[in-house]
Amino acid sequence: MAQKLLLSLVILVFISGQTYAQEENSLFLKRLEDYKIQPILSAQLWASYTTAAELWDAEKGIYEDADDRINFQVRRIRMGFKAQPYENFNIKVVGAYDLIGRDILAGPTGGQNNGNFPAFGLWEAFFQWRLQKNSEAFYLVGGYFTPQFSRESFTSAFQVTSLGKAWSQNYIRRHLVGRGPGRTLGMNLGGLWINDKENLSFKYNLGLHNPAFFDANGNSIGQEASPLAIARLAISIGDPEQKKYGLGGRINYLGKRRGFTIGANVAQQGETDFFQSNAALGVDVLFNWDNFNLDAERVFLWREGVDFTYRSETLHARASYNLIVDDKYILEPSFMVRMFTGATDATEQGQALSVSSSSGMDTAYKASLNLYITELKTKVSLGYTLREGEVGDVGAGLNVNQLYFASQGEAIRRGNWLGLGLIVAL
Repeated sequence: MAQKLLLSLVILVFISGQTYAQEENSLFLKRLEDYKIQPILSAQLWASYTTAAELWDAEKGIYEDADDRINFQVRRIRMGFKAQPYENFNIKVVGAYDLIGRDILAGPTGGQNNGNFPAFGLWEAFFQWRLQKNSEAFYLVGGYFTPQFSRESFTSAFQVTSLGKAWSQNYIRRHLVGRGPGRTLGMNLGGLWINDKENLSFKYNLGLHNPAFFDANGNSIGQEASPLAIARLAISIGDPEQKKYGLGGRINYLGKRRGFTIGANVAQQGETDFFQSNAALGVDVLFNWDNFNLDAERVFLWREGVDFTYRSETLHARASYNLIVDDKYILEPSFMVRMFTGATDATEQGQALSVSSSSGMDTAYKASLNLYITELKTKVSLGYTLREGEVGDVGAGLNVNQLYFASQGEAIRRGNWLGLGLIVAL
């Protein structure tokens, strides 16, 4: 009798558990449907072969040749979700695993190696609120995201047409927020207006940010602090870039756009512990005509010291063409040039150092060949990067710009590299 009673209790608990699990599962599925929750998962893997890299020997006072090397790295992984809990309100949360396996003497530029137990961090987290129903004119965005300055900066690395982004964006990001990833907390008012009859559209963004980070390397903390103000206006003739407002952008529309966009970007920040003022002014263009794609950008950067103004600039230009293969795949040759130009005079380079700015010169030429297997979701890329630059009168052995900088602090001169990349995205 006792055994039958025990068996009955076990069966009852099992059935109750199954019922509860089904109810929980049903509630979870309902939440997914009601809030329109969608997963985000994408990865970029790189294999590279680097030549002509050099490492500074402080005792000898010279750069010495480093071995040519093969390097495999997980360049970036993005994992997160986006959701629409209310009709006019969206959220997006994304985390990142980056630079797993990276050799700091390999040619590809980036941050430090992400260790034998890779760290996972927040990449961006923000809400997007449409203020006027059925209109794209007014959106409020708040949270941790990329300030809407510089097309190359706010365009995802998964969307560019070269193997790797134009590293001119890194100089812009460090100038604006003090960090290479370029994200910071802030608020942004933006919108989109499209006139289909006139084939004309406008997109604007007005942002206010505070680039503050734990290790005092942000641009807005200290005894003196000022917010970073951003303004951007983009005008499109022909097909618009977007039909609905959103952050970010893209370069290749896979033959589905005929349009030209020009954007003007302005940034301004007042006094902080790092400078008296900080400003940037840039213009960028995007031209798509069927299978031809062209994007370019030039940005002027300056910072005010106590009794001087330090100036530098970046630019890039990139062109590509879509070749349809077997009515199924797209083969895209691409060529890009990008450069950073700063002071090479010793006095001005000293001024750059005092306001935490880069100096010298850094130029790269990159040829790429992309194979789109499933449009923008799966892509294989082959590319070669040739780099040259100048350290300036301050002398060798200093990390004056990205060509001579390694994230662990070593003084190097980056080499040229041949790369093979794979992008896979949901």
